[in-house]
Amino acid sequence: MKSNGYPDASVLSGPDSETPARPLRVWPLFAVMVLEFILTAFAQAVVVAWLVLVARPENQSLSDAMSRLPERLMEATVFLLLLLASGSTLIVSAFVAGRLSARNQGESVRSRLGLHWPKWSPAMYLVMMVGSIPVLLLSVGVVILIEKVIPGDESILKLYQNISTFWGILFIILIGVLPGFSEELFFRGFVQRRLLQRYRPANAIGITSVVFGLFHVTPHGIALATIIGVWLGVMAWRANSIWPSALCHAFVNSSWNVYQVGRHQWGIPDIPPLWFNVLGGHRSPDRVRDGRTFPTAFARHRSQSSCILRTGSRPRFAMRSRMALGVKSSGRGRSTGGTRGGSQ
Repeated sequence: MKSNGYPDASVLSGPDSETPARPLRVWPLFAVMVLEFILTAFAQAVVVAWLVLVARPENQSLSDAMSRLPERLMEATVFLLLLLASGSTLIVSAFVAGRLSARNQGESVRSRLGLHWPKWSPAMYLVMMVGSIPVLLLSVGVVILIEKVIPGDESILKLYQNISTFWGILFIILIGVLPGFSEELFFRGFVQRRLLQRYRPANAIGITSVVFGLFHVTPHGIALATIIGVWLGVMAWRANSIWPSALCHAFVNSSWNVYQVGRHQWGIPDIPPLWFNVLGGHRSPDRVRDGRTFPTAFARHRSQSSCILRTGSRPRFAMRSRMALGVKSSGRGRSTGGTRGGSQ
């Protein structure tokens, strides 16, 4: 057993074995990740097919249903259905693969996935959640820079603009709880804990964070999720548990969407753009300084991996549950959407 609480490769050979223990194989880990991505895409494709083939109005043609699909994907009920589909596949994949891995390593599923509670005080959890705020703003600042080069998708704005109070509250709760648990269970629990048995913590956390970022598909979402993923990964490693990172992931997802739903529906004022640039560590561009640009969407995208729709000449990505971030320029009429809470 390693000093950080993770079992090492010696558990495979036993203390009395004359044969030296071989390093744990990591290729099955990446095979499971690829399989999970495919499973998530399939689950969301089923939801889209149901919308087009079954749930469309009786007097609506198939071509009309397809043309209205991007708009329907931004309805709160459909968005949450995609969120549920992607979160469910992550949970199932983590538990099934985790059970097989735990059996091979001679440990419990609870230990393999980091499901035990650390001996942290409530104050420590509070400190970690508050510490997540500057990390979030830093990642938003990076996305603002990316948006200067790569325009984003503004379709997420329709969800915030049209959502009712009831669905807004439900959306805020579910977008925190479901991705916060499912993504941390899979990435920080199943993936990172195995990598920590093979590699140094910096390497294991870095690889996990990059894969977590790639799971969010678009350049904006990849940058956002990778930065936040490092913070969540360090937290899960130090606690030897996924629960602190899951709580912070849920806090980040829900708090950002309280802000987004609130400023579109409840009169919450905009965050001054300067804060994103100060914490992002870069000089404020003119359109940020004069207030013409501000962050708009941090909802989670995963349906992007399964549904790439075209409206006119620009690709539109169906949003799924994982992090999406947008930067809207009222002067240009565009916003940047990034493609899990959530965090992890």
